[in-house]
Amino acid sequence: MMLKMLALAAAAALMAAGAAQARDVYDDIFFVRAHASAADLFQDRDACRTAATHMSDTDAAYSNPQYGALSAMGSALDEDSLHEGGLHKRLERAVFDHCMKTKGWTLAEPAGEDLKQLLRASPHRPQAIDAWLKTHEPAPEAAAPSEPVVKTAASEPAATAKN
Repeated sequence: MMLKMLALAAAAALMAAGAAQARDVYDDIFFVRAHASAADLFQDRDACRTAATHMSDTDAAYSNPQYGALSAMGSALDEDSLHEGGLHKRLERAVFDHCMKTKGWTLAEPAGEDLKQLLRASPHRPQAIDAWLKTHEPAPEAAAPSEPVVKTAASEPAATAKN
């Protein structure tokens, strides 16, 4: 009886550990934005994940004003056995990337030790992402002049006459 309880406890622990390590495909994609925090990234990534994955719901997908036509074409093409769902996955990824871009994020591709540290981070342990976002914050864009500069004859240097 004790052995049976111990086996059940071990199985439950293994299942819990497996569930904790399960990662979504979008968890390995990182973006940068000025003045961002890990909490911002997690929140926006979750919202965009929802938008991308729910786009596959047929009723909502075809009537979506932004992606309805693309979704309809993707479904028609994906019925071909050669695609094996790959086109639909790429369409979901494009919707995810577009959603993040509309929220002000720019795709980043960390590698090496940076990537290892970022993959270990979570909403409960965001320090690595916060530090990475601070070091990879994009430079502020140059502000455009508020009024166009119009050159007039008076603003041009006087041309010298050659005789």
